Amino acid sequence: MKHGYESFEAAIQHLTFEKMNCFIQHKTSRNIITPDTRTQSGSFNNYAYLISDQCPWHIIMDTPDSRMEFSGPLPVQVIECLTAIRRWNPNVRLDCRVGNVCRFPTVAIKEALVNSIIHFDPSLMRDIHIDIDSDMISIRSPGPMVEKGPYDEISGVVRNPRLAHLMMCLGYATLKGKGTSTLRMCYGGSGVIPRITSNDNEFLVHIPSIQYKREASDKRTFDVHSYIYRKPGCSISELSSETMISPYELKKIIDDLESRGHVFMLGKGSKRMVFLTNPNNRNLKMIAS
Repeated sequence: MKHGYESFEAAIQHLTFEKMNCFIQHKTSRNIITPDTRTQSGSFNNYAYLISDQCPWHIIMDTPDSRMEFSGPLPVQVIECLTAIRRWNPNVRLDCRVGNVCRFPTVAIKEALVNSIIHFDPSLMRDIHIDIDSDMISIRSPGPMVEKGPYDEISGVVRNPRLAHLMMCLGYATLKGKGTSTLRMCYGGSGVIPRITSNDNEFLVHIPSIQYKREASDKRTFDVHSYIYRKPGCSISELSSETMISPYELKKIIDDLESRGHVFMLGKGSKRMVFLTNPNNRNLKMIAS
């Protein structure tokens, strides 16, 4: 796990940038590649490797009926992947919205994909993986966050700052530390939110369909109670993230469970912790009734 990997000398020095240059010409007239691609000795660095035609890292996308592997400069892979995802992102209708909306918010997909390349650890020489089904898009990036922040937050410290700066110049990132809030705002009124997790090997962003878990309310109550049973004392933010239920919808479920004597809370505000009144009650199915 190397922070600063971009500045090290690339393993391959015969690099070309035809695909990246072609893409940039459509976005800006500035030369935003050359200044950062060399080491002090004049050789190509790993940042150059990341945006070269010879880039060894790939985005691999698994869908219900196919597998796609993207190649070339990582920023271009992101754009090509965004285009390909449209096939699995039809319009749907929500009662809380006027007109049709995409099943998966396109802004959320873009934010998650950009984060997947500016935070991943290229020194591990592993690919970025995307899994798509009708309910969820999951994006798995190699390596943990450089700096762990609050629960379910994307760190504001990027692992690949030169690549991040390039994505900002191209208009695909703001680098203002608002990626997580942008992801959540995409789901306003739907009752669900994205989930972000990180461990020592990878970090994952789960983007649910805006129709995800819109089944009977007793199933959602069961999911909430089940998580509290497994992790007594969990925070409201953790519970919301793990169940992918929006804080507003979660509050209604918690209030209902509390009024029926199934849970109690300690603390105030975002630091509130939830406990089961009877943790020995294993008959969880009865809770939802």
